[in-house]
Amino acid sequence: MTPGDLDALVPSWTIHLRSERKTDGTIATYLKGVRPYLAWCTQKDMPPLERGSLKLWTTELLDAGLTASTVRTRMMP
Repeated sequence: MTPGDLDALVPSWTIHLRSERKTDGTIATYLKGVRPYLAWCTQKDMPPLERGSLKLWTTELLDAGLTASTVRTRMMP
């Protein structure tokens, strides 16, 4: 799947999260991670569902000065 394919699924994922009774804050936190990651994958032409892509993205976030806990939050779930 491409980043665009996954981005098109975000609205249905949001509905799924709501059906699981996730709070608005939790959903916002999840979206705060997934949208920038998919944009990064598009920009770097990286496959979004590969471990190497996620590792490179998290490394770049850490190198940009984000704390480990912030990076971990960006990766949820």
